[in-house]
Amino acid sequence: MSLTLTNVGLNLIYYAITLVLLPGISLLLETYFAFIRRPFMTLRIASVALAIAGAALQLWCITVFQSTGKGTPSPALPPKRLVTDGPYKFVRNPMNIGELMLLLALAGWFASPLLFTYCVIAALAFHVFILVWEEPEHRRQFGPTYVRYASSVNRWLPAPANRKIRRAGTSVV
Repeated sequence: MSLTLTNVGLNLIYYAITLVLLPGISLLLETYFAFIRRPFMTLRIASVALAIAGAALQLWCITVFQSTGKGTPSPALPPKRLVTDGPYKFVRNPMNIGELMLLLALAGWFASPLLFTYCVIAALAFHVFILVWEEPEHRRQFGPTYVRYASSVNRWLPAPANRKIRRAGTSVV
């Protein structure tokens, strides 16, 4: 199977679970327990804008993972090359940021306290996964190149220009 089909398949399964199934269960639980949700137009407009930005960021990440890294965002088929192009020039975890944007957009659209809680739990889970598994794996796989990259680009908050990475000349390994 081609990398593109595998990438699409893995992402469809992942997003079906994280952006449809789990939020759907959350909304059903809120309905069952009679949570009051009062979405208003401004919140819905902001949620749509946030969802579009989050989806675009994730699509950009998936594309860069495949074209530059020769892999997928999934730990099952990770990139073979360190990806520091595209949004990875500005922050080390843009894929997770994009997903959190989508989860926040869902929480806002439905004015759902349980979906907001789900988003907070997802953010904590991403952070722990990155600290415990992903970063040690990247250090093992990519060695000093990843260490230089990690010291030049923030984990979660974009820093303007990231001059260090440009001077180090580590755009892609």
